[in-house]
Amino acid sequence: MMCYCGSDVSRYDSRHLPVVKWQTTPERILDDHNHCLSTITRLRLSSMPCFSSRKNYFKNITFLALYNLNIALVEWIITYINCSRITELVIILSNKQPKAINTLLKHMSNIRPLKIDFDQLILDQGVSIEKTTHLKRLDLSNEPHPFREKDIATIAQFFPCLEHLVINTVDLHNIPLMKIYLPKLRSLSFRVNNFVQLFDSHPFQHSIPFVFQPESNLIKIWVDQTTFDKVFWQTSNNSSA
Repeated sequence: MMCYCGSDVSRYDSRHLPVVKWQTTPERILDDHNHCLSTITRLRLSSMPCFSSRKNYFKNITFLALYNLNIALVEWIITYINCSRITELVIILSNKQPKAINTLLKHMSNIRPLKIDFDQLILDQGVSIEKTTHLKRLDLSNEPHPFREKDIATIAQFFPCLEHLVINTVDLHNIPLMKIYLPKLRSLSFRVNNFVQLFDSHPFQHSIPFVFQPESNLIKIWVDQTTFDKVFWQTSNNSSA
């Protein structure tokens, strides 16, 4: 089954994914309307599409969202989509697929933001995600997750040039470690409910030592030296315990 939409889509659902219409598209219809494919810039796939003709080639996709990722779907993507045009990638609701993710990132060299489930990155023993230096923004906020030192180190190993990170965790006492592992980080965003839970009861709530701003359902912190105040984050962790 395949789902696609044009470049005018601007509405988002509760998970910040583009609202589009799901449909199965017969090959004969696509053959009659190949000219329409060049106007499609946002695409969502949940399984293998039903056509396999090179006439059906997506030239101008810039946003790609994938569900139930597997290597067969990846092979279809690199055959029928101009991956060099893709700048934003979403991978959710999938089993762990490091080989598939590695193949995608190799072919999508212009991706800047990536949204992916935390469990897709933090893997068990075996194949891991390869280092990608062009990625600037990583969003792990789809589901709650831990945020241990080894998790921060793994993220830094995969994406050493990361500038913006979005997380969904209340385990924030390790945030000062990002100064060591992610020296290029410019902003850090939390779910609003995590922020409220931590800072409503924080003894320093009237003198938070960094700049932050609301952004949709997130709180964004602009990173500077005060962001990594160990005393502040340790106190936040104790307050939430």
